[in-house]
Amino acid sequence: MNKSKKMLTGFILTAAVILAAAVLPAGFRSGDSRIYSGVPDVISTRTQNEKCSLTVVANSGEIRDQEAFARSVIKMYEANNFQTTKFSRDMGNVPRMLYITVYLTREDAAEDREAFRFSYDMSSHTLSVI
Repeated sequence: MNKSKKMLTGFILTAAVILAAAVLPAGFRSGDSRIYSGVPDVISTRTQNEKCSLTVVANSGEIRDQEAFARSVIKMYEANNFQTTKFSRDMGNVPRMLYITVYLTREDAAEDREAFRFSYDMSSHTLSVI
């Protein structure tokens, strides 16, 4: 019986070491790997009646062409292709207007340093960069 306890203890210690070896390096990575991935993501959304307000992070150090960036975000919205947010469209309610505030990183959003804003009229496909 004593030998069984030693084997179990050895197994648990081995498993703990393997788990620690796999998990600890992830804790030492500098920051979030999405920060400069260049793939936009939604961090906040609010829908009321026919209006949808989104807060988007560019996950980039800069945005060279605001209109092109805005169009890519609209395509991602229409395809429901954001990493952390999926929009429910099962009731058939699609907002007519999108109001989007863009930040370069999550840290910029936390400190309210917006890059730019834009709106998009879904019915007339009109984009307005503000």
